[in-house]
Amino acid sequence: MKVIGERKKGIEYLYIFSELLGAFILVMAILAEEPILMVMGVLVIVVSFVVLFGILSTPKNVIVLDEAENKLYLPKNQTVYLKDISFVAYKKAKAKHHEYKWGEVHIQVNGNLIRCKYVRDCEIVARELFTLVEKTKEQEIIDNFGE
Repeated sequence: MKVIGERKKGIEYLYIFSELLGAFILVMAILAEEPILMVMGVLVIVVSFVVLFGILSTPKNVIVLDEAENKLYLPKNQTVYLKDISFVAYKKAKAKHHEYKWGEVHIQVNGNLIRCKYVRDCEIVARELFTLVEKTKEQEIIDNFGE
């Protein structure tokens, strides 16, 4: 088993900080009796919680390769054979005018798009997956040619 893609470390702390900030805004809004700020505080807490839950529910090793069977193990107990992959792409996380190294890796299998989120160095992971898929397909052509 070889780990191809890992979850980005450290982003969960950003959303924990966001939840604390939302709680602070909510407390200050309650003390100042400002209903708009109360709504804003609750909204920040809820959005941060939803994103944090998504991050923490993503396994540490997002994409794992079984080299013996040419099979990928993905989140949500999904298993994909390299020969069935038709497309690999990535999408880096962005904030305003800054682009991060982490993001999503998109894998298309039999018309279904699988998104692996919060992948560290997503561009490198996507390139490695693409190379593995191409080698597997070339080997399959060579094996079929001899028959």
